[in-house]
Amino acid sequence: MPGIDELYNWLARDVSPAANQLFAAALPRAEPEWAARMGRILVERRHETAWVALAANYLRFDAALQERIRKQADLARKGLAAALMLTDSAARRSALGLLCEMPDGELAPSAAACLGDPDPFTRELAAKAVCLLAERALAETPQDGRHVVTALTTALRTFERHRQPSVLRACLWYARELGEPLWTALGSGPGRCGHVVEQHLLEWNEPRLAAFLILGVARPAWQRIAEQCISRWDTHAHALALLAQSDLLSDPAVRRAMPRLNRPRFFVAALGRLAEITPELRACVPHWICVLGFSEHERLRCLELCAGSQWPELQRAAAHAMTSLSDGVALRGLTEVASRTGAAQQFARWYVLGRQVLAGSGGGRRTATAGSGTARRESR
Repeated sequence: MPGIDELYNWLARDVSPAANQLFAAALPRAEPEWAARMGRILVERRHETAWVALAANYLRFDAALQERIRKQADLARKGLAAALMLTDSAARRSALGLLCEMPDGELAPSAAACLGDPDPFTRELAAKAVCLLAERALAETPQDGRHVVTALTTALRTFERHRQPSVLRACLWYARELGEPLWTALGSGPGRCGHVVEQHLLEWNEPRLAAFLILGVARPAWQRIAEQCISRWDTHAHALALLAQSDLLSDPAVRRAMPRLNRPRFFVAALGRLAEITPELRACVPHWICVLGFSEHERLRCLELCAGSQWPELQRAAAHAMTSLSDGVALRGLTEVASRTGAAQQFARWYVLGRQVLAGSGGGRRTATAGSGTARRESR
């Protein structure tokens, strides 16, 4: 069609905003061959209108043109951000497709807004994009975490509209960041968020759920299934995931609930591979010994093993943890630590000496505890 070719050649020479707007308006209606031709013209331009049109029609282009679009990342991102704000479902789908291939955590809230689109395929692609960005922020780009949390908050609030279980799964990965709104949503009636999570939780059970499961054990409505999930954890990866959430043990509700986990298998996995754990996480092991469902005799035995290890940070943490045991058991354990050379020897000696002085003066449990505090200060 020579006339059409002449028209396209004329438009290609016109780089005015009006020409870009004409291409942008024509692209969604053009047949594939002509759409591709328009795309090849627009990708040579730098005007925002051109790049919004390219992002809004991205899925219509062949692989070669898509690659050319992605290579001009700065222009593509600007166009993508604007295309996600459009109301047309097809434009949103194309923009979401580009976002999945060129992830940008800052655009997570815009992707979450697309979960409310009336088109089911657009909602499904929006869920895919949000989950991809959530996963990427956990593994590679933690600086994107706040954008992802904003997106997941929106996804949680609008679940009844999009009904995408995969997004709920991502919400569980961010349980501590989402906080109380997550638990409020999960407390909803049958057929809503909580019911969906309960149906899928055993299937979703993996290390990224560590914070959710720890917090869940402390919540009566989720105790049973959280315990069931953790009881299946028996690998080194599971142990690392839980140890990385050790600061949650400072929550009194969590500490009170932990004894429900009776001799968990993940802990055996942790003790068996201490050499492969970072010093920071190794030092957390004694805290878990003191809150999990072990008898006091078992706790002392585990702490003695830690105190006799080759790692100074573990020796010190174990000695400090022994002071939480009953008077006689703590004294027995720390007397043994005081008798051998190690990073915790001085602390243990001060503790034992303090107990001996208190025993001689008739001091009770209250003053013994104070003596323990003195020993801690002296050991630092």
